[in-house]
Amino acid sequence: MNKIFNDGEINISNLFAKLNANKSEFLKLFSIGLIFILVIYIFSDRLYTSSSSISPKGNSSNENTVSSVIAGSLGIGENIQIDPTVIFYSEALKKSIIYKKRDTEKLKNINLIEFWDLERPKLYNPIDLFNFFLGSLGDENTAVKNRLLEFKALKMLDKRLTLTEDFYTNEIVITSTMEERLLAQQINKEIIDYINQFITNSKNQNASSEIYFLNKRIKEVDVDLIRSENELQVFKEENTDFINSPRLFKEYSRLLRNVELNSTILIQLKSQVELKKITELSEVPNFVIVDESTFPTKKVWPRLSRLLIGLVLISFVITFLQILVNDFQSKIRNKT
Repeated sequence: MNKIFNDGEINISNLFAKLNANKSEFLKLFSIGLIFILVIYIFSDRLYTSSSSISPKGNSSNENTVSSVIAGSLGIGENIQIDPTVIFYSEALKKSIIYKKRDTEKLKNINLIEFWDLERPKLYNPIDLFNFFLGSLGDENTAVKNRLLEFKALKMLDKRLTLTEDFYTNEIVITSTMEERLLAQQINKEIIDYINQFITNSKNQNASSEIYFLNKRIKEVDVDLIRSENELQVFKEENTDFINSPRLFKEYSRLLRNVELNSTILIQLKSQVELKKITELSEVPNFVIVDESTFPTKKVWPRLSRLLIGLVLISFVITFLQILVNDFQSKIRNKT
């Protein structure tokens, strides 16, 4: 009998002969798989991916750091570096994307919950149908129902958004995948804008808190200045001939120094307030946009060519494995 394996060697001619003899099995597997692929291709949502990249600036100076909001509110003034990836993975960002009303290619002024039609149970999903049935039996809390819808939307959005960071250059690539090309581009841009605005607002909020504490200190110094000026005035009124008295002149010099010191402190504090106000208006994020959000040209799912290639490979592998199993079983039977 023609065997594929003889004495530990593979007989290539016998292998191809058996593949040719089992081509009907291959065609059967391919036909079943083709029907399955066509069903997927016809009924699956078309998905498109938009991508953009950002790169953090260097942090060699304080200009590239963002002060902590908490530290600023306490007047501590410590600075930390906000990583854009932390903002990307935040639930606040994803909620802002989910609930934002926008126009799509087919619908107007809807959010993602409405766009994905999450309020209606999917007929092909038994869990959705079961939850819908339970909800129809009793009065479900509106807050709980809304949170469940929000959770489903967050879970779907998590699968649609990705972030990758280059270990060497720290370049961050953000991608968003949606059912419409323009929607994917819009959401990708919204992510960049949100990160940008979050960092800027954090800086501005810290600058505002510093201005508040500087103004508070200005009021204290202003009181000290008025008191020292009054003390100097009273001294000069009561001691008109203080220049001729070393003791009185020494006292006069001390009072004058207090006035000059408080005046200098007040001037410096007011200049700091003005600088902080300028900083509050001119803060920029600590990253630069390398590539703007792209407009998707090709769909990423379903890709018919890739599905067919995968089907051919899987059908061939299954047919090949089946031939090897039959050959091995035949060899065992001959030995027995």
